[in-house]
Amino acid sequence: MQTLRKVTDQRKREGKTVAEILDEYEAWAKTEVRKPDGEMRPRIESWYGAIGYLRRFTRTALGSMVASEVENDHIAQVQNDIIAGRYGKPSVSNARQFRKSASAMFEWAAEAGRKYVKVNPCHHLPGLDSQPGRDRVLSAEEIKVLWWGLDDPALGCTRQIALALKFQLVTMLRSKEFLHSQPHEFSDLGTENARFTIPLKRVKKRRILIIPMSDLAQEIIAEARKLKDGKSPYVFPGKLDGEPLDGPTLGNAVLGFTDPKTGKVIRQGIWKVLGMKPWTPHDLRRTSASLARGLGIPKWKIAQCLDHRSGGDEEAPPVTDVYVHSEYDGEKKEVLDAVAKALREIIGQPPRGLKLVA
Repeated sequence: MQTLRKVTDQRKREGKTVAEILDEYEAWAKTEVRKPDGEMRPRIESWYGAIGYLRRFTRTALGSMVASEVENDHIAQVQNDIIAGRYGKPSVSNARQFRKSASAMFEWAAEAGRKYVKVNPCHHLPGLDSQPGRDRVLSAEEIKVLWWGLDDPALGCTRQIALALKFQLVTMLRSKEFLHSQPHEFSDLGTENARFTIPLKRVKKRRILIIPMSDLAQEIIAEARKLKDGKSPYVFPGKLDGEPLDGPTLGNAVLGFTDPKTGKVIRQGIWKVLGMKPWTPHDLRRTSASLARGLGIPKWKIAQCLDHRSGGDEEAPPVTDVYVHSEYDGEKKEVLDAVAKALREIIGQPPRGLKLVA
């Protein structure tokens, strides 16, 4: 009797559709669990992006199929359809993200206790073409145009967005690391020991990150805090009460926004209005790192500011204890102070003839 029940249960599990498994996987990923810092957060904190690819592609193409019958040929076909533009704009990047998300879901589905599938079908798939490297770096002239352009009220973005972009250029931080910052995370402002302490939940490698504040970074934060109203707890508040400025809003401000249905340009991006070549907020991080390298600063010191493990230099000391959060404060301060000084020299006076593109 027990054997028959086990067989019946197994058949039920193997009879689940991809859509049913996706719903269960999403609920599992979104379930809040206690993290190392003691806070309750979703089990997979980046669930929204991964589930988005699964909803868009996996559910659309494979949702009605019995999951245990999905083979790598099916995954390969969806991958090829994405590249061919069947689901919108052709995109190798979307195909890569689809197969990564699908593989994680099917791997979860094959685990003991579930066994909705016997094997993960996302194996032995055709290779994807490599994509051009992301190497956009703003020139000194572009930095000057951007800096002064962000101060022009006619630019059309909020002052909080302008200050956020300046802060990213000066600190080399990822958008997520500073956009949700609160006043108590900044200490000793107005002194040589000024610091910005970023909690591990906002740091990519999930470790507390301490950034020494250059005088230029402190000036930006001082203005941002003066602008902050009493309703928002954040240094860079968003348009909605009580909400911070977020990455998509910052990205749309830089890149512009187009109605996905009509293709009509709703808002021109900052790069377009300033007459620049396209760039993204993340390119500002790369720009300041490149500026530091141009000053002769060793890669391993720059890597500490970028929160990278290694800069590729032989002289880089090993990072063995992630709990020694301020281990490289001196090196970080050296880099960020040098970048701030170089930026001041580049910015100088407003460029002649700066005109915003209508």
